[in-house]
Amino acid sequence: MVSGLVDDTPASVLAVYAHPDDPEISAGGTLARWAAAGATVWVLLTTRGDKGSTDPNDDGETVARLRVEETARASELLGFAGHRHLDYRDGELPDDLELRAAIARCVRELRPDVVLCPDPTAVFFGDSYFNHRDHRVTGWATLDAIAPAAGNPHYFPDQIAAGLAVHQVRAAYLSGTLEPNCWVDI
Repeated sequence: MVSGLVDDTPASVLAVYAHPDDPEISAGGTLARWAAAGATVWVLLTTRGDKGSTDPNDDGETVARLRVEETARASELLGFAGHRHLDYRDGELPDDLELRAAIARCVRELRPDVVLCPDPTAVFFGDSYFNHRDHRVTGWATLDAIAPAAGNPHYFPDQIAAGLAVHQVRAAYLSGTLEPNCWVDI
């Protein structure tokens, strides 16, 4: 468990978030700092961002394409190695075996030292906001995918058979938590 001020830069990082713009809003400063210091930073988004507009005239497919383009630009500006997308529809993200397998596959492929994701236990932020279901599901699925699944050969043996080795993530950081215990000075 990590607590206190975090000064070390990990060699590799995977940020797993629900929607395009979530990584930048939730941990953009930390991710950019680590990338600038030499970390290989990847972003994995679980949803398409197709409902990322409140304008009833916006087409979901157009919104999703625009948000993928914005993710690419943000990744480039912040110095990330790249971004991946699982393409679930906003608001329809299932906390199921398929989602956990997809995240574990990404962890086994990219082999990050550190994973960042939303804190799935953070639901109510004061009296006026409660956390989006896609954020909570992404957090739970990510935690389940990295401990123990990605590091255990008995989880998703089809991935092992396809040549992906198990991988133990060194640390997990949760953003948007109600009980923070570590800080990265940006």
